[in-house]
Amino acid sequence: MPFTVKEVKGLSPGSSDHDSFLAANVPGFFWNQKGKANYTHAHHTQFDTWDQAIPEYERNSSIVIAVGALGIANLPQLLSREGLKAAGGGRGFGGRRLGVQLSEEMSIDELVEDGLANKAGLLIGDKIVKIGGSPVADSMEMREALTSGPQKNKVTVLRKGKEVTVEIEFPANSAGGGMGQRLGLRFGEGLAIAEVTADSAASKAGLKAGDKIVKAGDSKVESMQDLAPAMFGGDSTLALVVLRDGKEVTIKLEIPERP
Repeated sequence: MPFTVKEVKGLSPGSSDHDSFLAANVPGFFWNQKGKANYTHAHHTQFDTWDQAIPEYERNSSIVIAVGALGIANLPQLLSREGLKAAGGGRGFGGRRLGVQLSEEMSIDELVEDGLANKAGLLIGDKIVKIGGSPVADSMEMREALTSGPQKNKVTVLRKGKEVTVEIEFPANSAGGGMGQRLGLRFGEGLAIAEVTADSAASKAGLKAGDKIVKAGDSKVESMQDLAPAMFGGDSTLALVVLRDGKEVTIKLEIPERP
């Protein structure tokens, strides 16, 4: 079966297995794959169980990687080391998700050609200052804002002394980031639930598509940034109040353990 190998040059994926190689000046590789597996639903979530493995994919991937390794090892010359980045250069998950290489000051040093930031019109030199309505001062704050944000979110950058805001739409299965994956739901606009995964914590609690979360525990919530601390503050059970068909409904949600 034909396959494509994409060499990682000029941009570390960030918080990735590639980082240790790039830090030692050794090229890393992505394997472009397509199929029926739902990576964003299962990987690094409570749904990442043995039944998610697809035997024919495992066999094919093993063959592809072995053939690729053999072919690269037998090349008549070393692969180029030009433009490799050391570990952490992508500023972690947030940089990888947006498709940017960020400096310590949150300025964009490089853009992935087909990344979300590039497609949205962000430029090298832009300094990321806000995700949605939340100011971000470093990569950790950016990650929190992105993982708890909706599918369509706004990124504000400082460009030549002026603020510029662009809208970025993440893939449907990643909306709501780690929070959505862990609970088994996808957020639409604001705190409205767009989709609930069958047999997930959200589904078992009785949450439904169309519900809008208005209260978590004793606190009113108006944004993803309000909701995340309440969701994962340490309690195993949380009372959510949702607006459903114009009426408030209280839901008891069992918070899954972090995988």
